[in-house]
Amino acid sequence: MNARFNLFGISLALLFIFISCTRDINKTESFRDIFDYYRDQEGVTAFSIPPSLIGLILSRSDESENELASMMKDLSVFKMILLEESIENQGIKDNMYNVINGFTLRNGFNDFFIIRSSEENMIIRVKESKEIISEAIIMFLGEEGFTVINLRGNINPENIAKLLNSGVIQDIEALYTR
Repeated sequence: MNARFNLFGISLALLFIFISCTRDINKTESFRDIFDYYRDQEGVTAFSIPPSLIGLILSRSDESENELASMMKDLSVFKMILLEESIENQGIKDNMYNVINGFTLRNGFNDFFIIRSSEENMIIRVKESKEIISEAIIMFLGEEGFTVINLRGNINPENIAKLLNSGVIQDIEALYTR
């Protein structure tokens, strides 16, 4: 009887430990958890690269790209999640959008820039202190899929526009989706 009780107690303790270690992705306070959760999903390409390596993609001959390369030195994190649009992963797209949207709202991000149209939506939410952005989540929802970019570091608001207009995002997507 005592051995059964001990086995039951150990089993109960292991179950409690397992449940407490399992994270609810809908309540996470870390984009890293979201990134780790979705990176192995069907139709998802997820990557994290040191921002300093992005400078290698940029041509040093263009002055605006030199400014962008300089901005990348102020970043500590550049993570990107790409979800290709398909009938099979529509549920993943909706779930991912809801999780990331909830994450930004729950964790003190503010709307920085929003464009909504019938074909595409772009939402940029930022965490900022004293006019310096410490983290940005950029979401592109379109007919071709869903792209999420997470930037962390010291980000000047003007540099977000430069990054989006530079074509670097498309160059990086092309490298990782081949």
